[in-house]
Amino acid sequence: MLSSTTSGGRADALAAQLRDAILRGDYPVGSRLPAERDLAQSLGVGRSTVREAVVKLVQLGLVEVRHGGGATVMPVVDANLEVLRHLLVLDGKIDLKLVEEFLDMMELLLTAMVRFSIERASDAEIEHARELLDKMGEPGAGDAEFLDALEELVQRMAEASRHTVLRLVRNGFRAIIGGAPGRRPRDLIRPHAEDVVAAIKELRTALDQRDAEAAVHGARQLMRAGREQFMRRQAKRAR
Repeated sequence: MLSSTTSGGRADALAAQLRDAILRGDYPVGSRLPAERDLAQSLGVGRSTVREAVVKLVQLGLVEVRHGGGATVMPVVDANLEVLRHLLVLDGKIDLKLVEEFLDMMELLLTAMVRFSIERASDAEIEHARELLDKMGEPGAGDAEFLDALEELVQRMAEASRHTVLRLVRNGFRAIIGGAPGRRPRDLIRPHAEDVVAAIKELRTALDQRDAEAAVHGARQLMRAGREQFMRRQAKRAR
């Protein structure tokens, strides 16, 4: 029986339970969820709660409801982005392959943002980016100072990109990894110093020359250095 006391809470809990069962493969693609009546009886909830939970699964794109046909499980690749959060860590286990794919998309997103920002930023925005790079490159900067400057730099470049869709997609990605506006995403890691120095130098020169290609290369190098350390940490957690 579901323990949530409110109707909405019970529906949320049931939707989460069914969602995870679908993602685990307990309900294969093309199969039907148990009938509304059967779910209600087995879980000790009202049929309205089951109905509300199924609506939430439809909104996620995990099931399709056909008149008289019940709720049919859809391919996970047809679901919406919100499902990714639950796929990355399912039943407490990290899917390292999916994490790698997620980081691939983050790299594409960030390098596109860098390219647009170099092309569209004002002189004042370029100067602010230089200042943030200088903060990141200070020998005495601690991890917190470095990561704060990096997060602000990414935020400023997102604004300078003048690209609404990119910024909205970035917000969606941040939500998946636990970040929010004004808050650093979880598990952001400072790359090794030697990698940082080379990437910052390339980025600084690219800003001075407004060279989008060089800026993209420098940003990619910086991200990949942090990515390697991030994946090592996740691999240890997965053991």
